[in-house]
Amino acid sequence: MLTEWLLDGNLQDPHHEFFIAADSSVPNERMWHDKYTLRKCMLPSFISLKQAQKVLATGKSLNFLRHVCNFKSAIGDRDLIQTAVGKTSVESLFNQNESNQLDDLISLTFHSSSSHVLEEILSRHKLLEHLTALRKYILLGQGDFIHYLMEILAPELSKPASSLHSHNLSFILETAISASNVQYEEADILKRLDVRLLECSPGETGWDVFSLDYHVDGPIGTVFTEDCMRQYLMLFNSLWKAKHMECILSATWKQQAATSKLCRDLPELGDALHCIQLLLTEMIHLVQQMAYYMTFEVLECSWHTLTSNLTMAQSLDDVIEAHAQFLKRIVSGALLDEDSREIRTHLRILYDLMVRLENLQEKLYYAVVNELNARKTAHKDLKDQSETGNARSDSELKEREEMRRINFSSKFVSDFRSELFILKESYQDMVQSFLLMLAQNEDENLHLLSTRLDFNEHYHRKDHRLNLRLTYLHKRKIIVWIHFKHFEAFATFVKGTSINSTYIIKYI
Repeated sequence: MLTEWLLDGNLQDPHHEFFIAADSSVPNERMWHDKYTLRKCMLPSFISLKQAQKVLATGKSLNFLRHVCNFKSAIGDRDLIQTAVGKTSVESLFNQNESNQLDDLISLTFHSSSSHVLEEILSRHKLLEHLTALRKYILLGQGDFIHYLMEILAPELSKPASSLHSHNLSFILETAISASNVQYEEADILKRLDVRLLECSPGETGWDVFSLDYHVDGPIGTVFTEDCMRQYLMLFNSLWKAKHMECILSATWKQQAATSKLCRDLPELGDALHCIQLLLTEMIHLVQQMAYYMTFEVLECSWHTLTSNLTMAQSLDDVIEAHAQFLKRIVSGALLDEDSREIRTHLRILYDLMVRLENLQEKLYYAVVNELNARKTAHKDLKDQSETGNARSDSELKEREEMRRINFSSKFVSDFRSELFILKESYQDMVQSFLLMLAQNEDENLHLLSTRLDFNEHYHRKDHRLNLRLTYLHKRKIIVWIHFKHFEAFATFVKGTSINSTYIIKYI
């Protein structure tokens, strides 16, 4: 039974005596993960768990090649393996301390079948190319494509989510592909790239439900499982939201610059414009630093680790584990794991406040344009009245215009300042809480992010807890606490032993 499994992946076990079990109901798409399992209760005493795992992986690899990769020809090393099986005696099963025949046979078959699987999935099915495509499009690594796609999608995604149609978005996607370097990608990758609309809730726009999708099937589906693709989708939504904020703030900055030029004749709006400029600069700084953190400290570092692990992989299980660790790191770094729920909530609120600033700036722009047009019209009417020589009408026009301007200053300008002040205070309070959460997190990269977000200590001066977190004394307290925890573990270990107190003091 062992020979048939190692040579051909055949499992004939009608009485369930073998230590490998098969579930015939599992489809080929889940063959590697679910079809074959170890039955540890049936493991013979002369086969170790490590050897059994290699035996399991060997037969799985042969079946994977045959049923998933459609590998028809025989493995090139089969004759060599069959010769090795013929030279392995039955006695070697029970005398492994004296003979390495069985261990050598298991290692030979494992490495042979695993190398064929790796060659199939990495070379023929181009796993690395698909990983790169996911990085470029789902993780927004292809800058020119993502920027242009967002630009031409903006009018469509600004509509209510319920009014969107996938075929319209697919056409826009094709336009973005043909207008960027993505057009030079391989045809197999381009046909997998698609759009996807998430379930929408009342009040949501297209920005909330739009997503890029990447279809996977065949052998690469063994690595890119449904759970993995859900994580990619979650990462895309987070990165897309951050990129959308960049576009919003960029457009707000342009409109704010235009508004500043228009307000040269409206000095009553000077302090409000200055406040918007400062608040907008704070928001731009936060978004840029978050983008830097995600791009270089999370994605690039994780990608480097992934490629290094893939070059050292000896089996498909190593590839799957390397990819799973890659996803785990970037999900955690993107603040999408369970431990970062509160930080993530604060970040979303900050994004909402950025949208509110965009609305306020747009409101100010149209109010300024209307006010300037009204003043221009009033000036023209006064000029016309002066030419006709009607002094009474001229006086009435001046009085009416003066009242209108007073109403503008007392009503609109006052209300606008109040809204802006509330927005500013809300944003800065949320940033202070956000920085404090980052500084108290166990991840050192988040500590550095907190420092960069407040590089000039603007927020530290408002919250003494932030100052305390970054002082040398506070860090020393943390180090002492860690050492104390180590001592507690050591004391628990030596409790009840003959180690005397002098040795413990030296340890401290």
